[in-house]
Amino acid sequence: MSIRLTSLCFFLILLNSGYGQQDTLAKYGPGFRFKDGIYLDAGNFRDNCPVYAMDEVYNDKGTKRGELDPKEDFYVMPEDSLIKLPFDSIWGICENGQVFVQHNTAFDRLIVVGKLCHIIHREEVIDYNSNIGMGVSSVPVRREVQVEYLIDLDSEEKVTFTPENLLHHMQDDHVLYRSFAGLSKKDRRKSLYEFLHRYNNDNPIYFLISGCHIKKVPQE
Repeated sequence: MSIRLTSLCFFLILLNSGYGQQDTLAKYGPGFRFKDGIYLDAGNFRDNCPVYAMDEVYNDKGTKRGELDPKEDFYVMPEDSLIKLPFDSIWGICENGQVFVQHNTAFDRLIVVGKLCHIIHREEVIDYNSNIGMGVSSVPVRREVQVEYLIDLDSEEKVTFTPENLLHHMQDDHVLYRSFAGLSKKDRRKSLYEFLHRYNNDNPIYFLISGCHIKKVPQE
């Protein structure tokens, strides 16, 4: 057998054994399960590749967490040194296949997953009630409100979920864009969720299910 033919046979054997195998993508849909752990950016999420898996996350005592409670700080231990991950350095966490995105001071669950994702964030606002005549000009009243956000995984933008923002972020689908733009303002608001789901169904997103190429450099 010639040297050239021998080399070719050896190369084919390596391919069949998985050496040099390309990463595998899967279309997102019902039953898709994300890998549990911590994502430091949207790219990690798109790759379905947490930078830190569940068994690499510790509490402040150096004990493995076992679960990712978003109300507690996250620590990692590269080279036997316990390092706290800054809260604002974390894009999101995944536990039991469910993804929670960091927003302000909390983690909000991804309600809709697709090229355009959707979250609901609870935040506190302060209103001022006038009490003229009682010697007090105004009294602050705290209340909790729900604010919905849209996350564009291509641009990584996070914007409030409004008809105007949805229209802007679905421009690449000319058919749906024209259909949504042709509605009255009242009908656009009533059709927000319908068009969000239609856009994601017509523009499917693919996530990695094998292959993970992360260089772990914790931020101090």
